[in-house]
Order: sequence, then structure tokens, then C-alpha cells
Amino acid sequence: MMLPNNLLLNIFLVTLDEILVSGSWMDSKSRLQELGPSVENSTPHYKVISEDGPDHEKTFKVGVFIEENLRGTGEGPSKQTAQQRAAEAALNYYTEKS
Repeated sequence: MMLPNNLLLNIFLVTLDEILVSGSWMDSKSRLQELGPSVENSTPHYKVISEDGPDHEKTFKVGVFIEENLRGTGEGPSKQTAQQRAAEAALNYYTEKS
């Protein structure tokens, strides 16, 4: 019979291994920054596609491009949030493509 402490330790170690292998500890922009050059020989860059709303409550739409190819878009209340969401969309693009 396994003691609860050992059980928790084993679960934690297995989960930690999965996290390290998958790279899920990194944010989407960091993962895409590493993936882009290995898949398309170019690093991603972000462009604001649109800004909507009053100055105090803007919504930004950002596209992430690798070379000149749009790979994902994202929206959010800040450019940083929109970039993260665009990077997530680009990662989904590569996942579906493979």
C-alpha cells in the first residue's frame, strides 16, 4: 500500500515530466517563438489589425505573421492579451496542420 505522501509525490513528478516535455509551462508567445523558426525558418511578428472602442475601453485585434503569412489572430483589451491569443491561434494552426 502506497502512503498518501508518496502518491502525491508520484502524481506531481509524472505531471511535472509532462509539463516539461510539452512546454506547457511557457506562454503561447514563447512557445510560438521557439516553434516558428523550426517550422517555417522565420520568427513570428505581430501587427495590430484593428482597434475598436473608446480610448478607455479599447479592443485590439492582432495578427501574428510568420514571414508574410498570417497564422493566427486574437482580440483583447490590451495589445499583449491580443498577442497571446493570436499566438494560441497560430499554435492551433500548426497542431491542426500536422
